[in-house]
Amino acid sequence: AAPVKTSKWIDPDTADAELERALRLAFYGGVAGCVVSLMAVTNAVFLQPRLSIVGPSGQWVLPLVFGQFYLAGVIALRRGYPLAGRVWLLAVASAHLVSITRLIGVEPGTPFLAVLLLAAPPLFFTGTERRWLILGLAMPLVALALIALTPIGREPILIVPPESVAVARAIILALAALLVVLALESNNRLVRRAREALVEERQRSEDLLRNILPGSVAEQLKLGVNPLADGYDCVTVMFVDLVGFTSYASDRTPEQVVSLLNDLFSRFDTLAERLGVEKIKTIGDCYMAASGLPDLRDDHADAIAEMAIALLEAIRKFSEQRGEELALRIGIHSGRVVAGVIGSRKFAYDLWGDTVNVASRLEATGEGGRIHVSAETFELLRARFEFEPREPIHLKGKGTVKTYFLSGRRSGPRAAGRREGV
Repeated sequence: AAPVKTSKWIDPDTADAELERALRLAFYGGVAGCVVSLMAVTNAVFLQPRLSIVGPSGQWVLPLVFGQFYLAGVIALRRGYPLAGRVWLLAVASAHLVSITRLIGVEPGTPFLAVLLLAAPPLFFTGTERRWLILGLAMPLVALALIALTPIGREPILIVPPESVAVARAIILALAALLVVLALESNNRLVRRAREALVEERQRSEDLLRNILPGSVAEQLKLGVNPLADGYDCVTVMFVDLVGFTSYASDRTPEQVVSLLNDLFSRFDTLAERLGVEKIKTIGDCYMAASGLPDLRDDHADAIAEMAIALLEAIRKFSEQRGEELALRIGIHSGRVVAGVIGSRKFAYDLWGDTVNVASRLEATGEGGRIHVSAETFELLRARFEFEPREPIHLKGKGTVKTYFLSGRRSGPRAAGRREGV
């Protein structure tokens, strides 16, 4: 496999945190190997006469060579060759263990060092690097086989006094303990980061769910309530459509069309959130919203009326900013609906019932730049808003009905029951 180049440790925010942990531990292991080799060189050059070490001259060459090998692996890790560096360090450590055994014989601490070496590959490689993990385990196993083939009773090349062996064993044990502590800390850090990432991912999922569904509906869905359905005796539904948008879109690029709709509907969303109105969905260039569900409120008609008035002002400013001649056609009706979530994939909160159909037909039979409301909505709003009567119109499935245009908020003292402008 080609080496993965990097000039520094892997950033857990942009890459695999488990790989960062493996590289860090391999680096610590390489540094520990350098320390052991440096100690051996020091013993061979400066302490040999004092410790009565018996052996051939130039015995410092071997630990010096291994020290350079360990250093090469450490440099490879830091220079951006994480895979080659780790494999190299395991190979060097395995060869080092065999060479020590050949020099001074099989010591009581040799099995401990062998176990430590066998424990290194699972720490040096991640779960996705299985074949390299197998190779990493094979190298210390080969080293153990070579040690086991050492003839019993063979005279060691170096004769080291017991006190020197004890000191070396204590130092190696301290280094091994330090590596174990570092391994545990690295694993704990990995677990903490995984937990933090899980919490962040869960929060993102919940935020996304709340952006798709009303808050209370999202909570029910998380609890496993499915299908979700509720009936509401009186809510207010609004349909908003861009007048002439089909011809407008035919002369624009897809990017321009999506950009305009995204900008415009984002403003609608902001108004809906500010007024406590529930956005239901968008259908092409049509925007659907409702008030009075899923959380009940007595002023559901008022909230929709306020939003409709604000939408006309928003489209006016939007048209000025964009240099486009855009207008809205709005239809509003109040009545009973059924609301809920159906399906198991790509689900969405939706409304059903005659109220939804009437609101849609009021929008379709309305006029650009005006708010077309039903008689039912008029009765809920007439004390606080101004209306203009309209000649009776024919609505599919309803026959001839009386409708009104909402022209604005009523000025002066509120007078319930007065029907000014009618």
